[in-house]
Amino acid sequence: MRLLTATIISLAVCLFFFVLIKMWGGSQLYIEYKHPFYADVTDTLIFKVLKPQNLNAGLKTENNVYLNVAVTVDKKLIVIDPAYETDKQTSEKRTSKFQSRSFDEIQSTDPNSAVLLENYKNELQDKRIIFNMSDNPLSGSPVFIDTMKNLGFEAGNNFVFVSAYDPPAKDLKELQPTYLFGSTEPEILRIKAMESLFILEAATFRADIIIHPLTYYNRPFFTDKLIENINKRFKKIIIGPIAESEKEEALKLNPLGIIIN
Repeated sequence: MRLLTATIISLAVCLFFFVLIKMWGGSQLYIEYKHPFYADVTDTLIFKVLKPQNLNAGLKTENNVYLNVAVTVDKKLIVIDPAYETDKQTSEKRTSKFQSRSFDEIQSTDPNSAVLLENYKNELQDKRIIFNMSDNPLSGSPVFIDTMKNLGFEAGNNFVFVSAYDPPAKDLKELQPTYLFGSTEPEILRIKAMESLFILEAATFRADIIIHPLTYYNRPFFTDKLIENINKRFKKIIIGPIAESEKEEALKLNPLGIIIN
């Protein structure tokens, strides 16, 4: 009898706090962040993933681009092809991060090899860009900020910064809070975990834009509940990277943008 009573009391307390958290989360008020990146956007933006081998050609034809970038030990911001770099390290039977190597060590005559972002200053003007920091460099934020200044992008009006890792995004947000930031993998994990517990209203969204492919562990990522919550917070959605064949399905969700591989 005592066990039953204790169980009922415990369940009642858990239910009370569950309802309290739901009510608290649902009562939060959010203010829209009007950023120049969103200005004059009437149709879904299509971002093309560009790699070193097609960077020249892509910048001539694409208005919106997605670039995988990394920081070297000699403080260079480079554009990379992650798949090529992984295969290269496998063939060389070594593993080393970009931040432990200089640009001279990384580059080669291979067209897939990394290139300096600053070499494309003129071609990058008037583009909307998503910069994906592919690694977790210790001193990446100052290098990224300095490179943006050299490109004339110090205001941050035309790009989004995203990284799978929390530290680069967190450090950069502290230094440049007016930049736009995409979601990190830990943030995505936290959001989906709280959604599964039915307390998504109480989740903290640090990112300005939720960036993710259509699926999450073989299930739809952008559920109706998640989209409703994102819209309530005046956040934006960018879907990708995805294959060209998934484009029509992604367009049905009316996102700010789609990233095509």
